[in-house]
Amino acid sequence: MSFFDELKKRKVYRTAAAYAVVAFIIMQIIEIVFPLFGIPDWAGRMIIILLFFGLPFTIVFSWMYDVGEKGMVRAKPMMVEGEADDRSIMARKRSWFIGAVTVVAIMLGYQFSGNIFGYKFGKITDNRQSIAVLPFDNMSEGENDDYFSDGITEDIITYLSKVRGLKVISRTSVMQYKDSKLNIRDIAKELGVANILEGSVRRAGNQVRITGQLIDAKTDEHLWADIYDRKISDIFKVQSEVAKIIASTLGAELSADESEELASAKEINPTAYDYYLKSYLRASSNKDAIEQSIRYLEKALNYEPSYIEVITTLADLNGWMYFLGLDRTDTRLANYRKYLEMAKSIAPDDPLVLQSEGIYYYRIFRDYDKAFELYDKANLNTAESHAHQAWVLRRLGRWDECIEYILKAIDLDPNLAGYYRELGGTYLAVSEFGKAVEALNKSIELAPNDYETHLNKANWYYLTGQGDIEKSYIAFEEAEAQVGRGKYAWQLINVDIYAADYEKAHERLNSIPDEELVWQTLLLSKNMVRGHLLYLEGKHKEAASYLKKAENKYKQWIDDKPDDIRGYVALSKVKAWLGKNSEAIKYARKTTAILPIQKDYLGGTRPVKNLAYIYATVGENELAIKELEFLSTVMNGFYKGTVLLDPAFKEVRKDLRIIALLEK
Repeated sequence: MSFFDELKKRKVYRTAAAYAVVAFIIMQIIEIVFPLFGIPDWAGRMIIILLFFGLPFTIVFSWMYDVGEKGMVRAKPMMVEGEADDRSIMARKRSWFIGAVTVVAIMLGYQFSGNIFGYKFGKITDNRQSIAVLPFDNMSEGENDDYFSDGITEDIITYLSKVRGLKVISRTSVMQYKDSKLNIRDIAKELGVANILEGSVRRAGNQVRITGQLIDAKTDEHLWADIYDRKISDIFKVQSEVAKIIASTLGAELSADESEELASAKEINPTAYDYYLKSYLRASSNKDAIEQSIRYLEKALNYEPSYIEVITTLADLNGWMYFLGLDRTDTRLANYRKYLEMAKSIAPDDPLVLQSEGIYYYRIFRDYDKAFELYDKANLNTAESHAHQAWVLRRLGRWDECIEYILKAIDLDPNLAGYYRELGGTYLAVSEFGKAVEALNKSIELAPNDYETHLNKANWYYLTGQGDIEKSYIAFEEAEAQVGRGKYAWQLINVDIYAADYEKAHERLNSIPDEELVWQTLLLSKNMVRGHLLYLEGKHKEAASYLKKAENKYKQWIDDKPDDIRGYVALSKVKAWLGKNSEAIKYARKTTAILPIQKDYLGGTRPVKNLAYIYATVGENELAIKELEFLSTVMNGFYKGTVLLDPAFKEVRKDLRIIALLEK
């Protein structure tokens, strides 16, 4: 009996064919139905991968078992009269067959895996309308002209992003390949694109030569190439022309609005353009760097008063400094408003202006519905735009949509660590802990020195999320080894408190050079923390001397910033440790009125968590339990580790209702 006859007898052919038909039908359903219901792309890709990996198991099952009237029975080799019963030969054939099928299926699964979680798995995408613009080479005689060639690169990316039919990788990801030794194919694999645009820039006075060539990454075929010798004042027209040619070459049809927008490119003052390009050197959270960028942009505006990109960037940077607390002054807020109103008066329907206005409603008014409406109207096809939409959706409590938009941002900017950090934080909020740590690890891989990602992993994931003190210590040790010794001392004191190691906490507090920590979500001072430690040790009289100093400090903070919940949270805790129970409750309740959950589903849980903490600290256990039960019903609410480890909840966690919540 031949091996192939054996395959036929065991219905392996029929089973494989049936599986293929069913798999094809499922893939057609995914392609048609999933987009209609807004199901994320990664879900479809995951199903397809499972289908491919399911093939060898189906074939093996068909080989090994027969299903008939007697049910499922182990299949036996088919023998004919006079044929030698050479089971060993048949077994070897069977093993080779099963092994080959498995290997092929795994290879196919790997090839079709693509992007499950937002990361690439070494595959050049089949999306022919995807492109990455590599940093253009600086061919100018001046070595300091890199900013100019980098700026040209970013502008071309911007123009290509105006074509919604194109997938265009963002600047932050492509700039990592400046002076890279990787070949085109490898870069395309890492970025998940089918095409690469590369080129060079040579500037001489007010003249510029731009060369560009579009390359098919899979075949290394040159799809288009050209040289432009123009005045710098015509640079926008060149970029617009390049965008239209590339869109046409890649088969991306331009809408009427897109065609009109690309055709509207105007001349620009060369000096204004130069200052604008210099402003690209800004750093996202460095006050000095941002201020330098603002100075460049203001100079650009002197030469080109209607330069919309300059005006909107000025608005955004002033707003960013105010929002982060780098300069939360009336002057900074006035500048923010001034530039936004200027932009609206010039081009109210420009996508950049609409996005800037959306950011304004997000940061200042906390009107998240209005912000999302403006972002949606802007309809920008950029990673940054998708990220802005994600942050708003998170505030609105639309968590699944938020994750979808973060993944969209990652798709266009796959090497930006911050997006993975925020993805991890969002997964933490919805208790998807496996995905959270995977995203956080990816962020650390991309940016090993990122302070906040390490903090999220060590503190929010392991400590408050999992309640694992040992792993939190280990993660903080890894963070300090990477970011810098002593950088996480404030947070490590909290781990010491959860571990009831007050001696170590005191030692760590002594080593901190800073008198206070002002963070986006909390305020700490040495007096406050020292008083808390002494309070926990039962040394209430000693604690009071430190806590009263902190009390005065945070009273002043509230007087200066009456709408800032951080001051009320800090003061409520200090009052509770001082035994001023009614005042502690009053200030804690005040925070829930200032920032209710219905207004902000991300930040609004913090006041409720603090209120539960205050109730537990002052002995109002029943009220504390009610708040914790409520938090368990909302996303980003109930954190197991906090309730399990914080000494304030010692009595509360003995309650059967809380035990049940902790066991979920």
